Amino acid sequence: MSEEPLQRAWRFFREGRLDESRRIADRLLELNPADPQVRLLDGLICARQGRLDEAEASLTASLHAQRSYSVLLSLGELYLLMGEPVKAEQFLLEAIEQ
Repeated sequence: MSEEPLQRAWRFFREGRLDESRRIADRLLELNPADPQVRLLDGLICARQGRLDEAEASLTASLHAQRSYSVLLSLGELYLLMGEPVKAEQFLLEAIEQ
């Protein structure tokens, strides 16, 4: 059984192969720009690449579609990186309460 594109993109992300993960995520976003799982992955890729504003946009889009622990935690961590501890605390506390 072959690996689905989203699963492959997540595997590449976990392996640190960000460019390969990004290429797959971009293709998937072209097909379905509102997919919350692809938006989450895109946000995490952007964050790892230091593109924090783009990460925030993707993670926020994911959050609007699906208010999940993973997205809340990721936004909390992102806001810590961005030097916004009040926002970070908001999202981290909500993630813990989930």
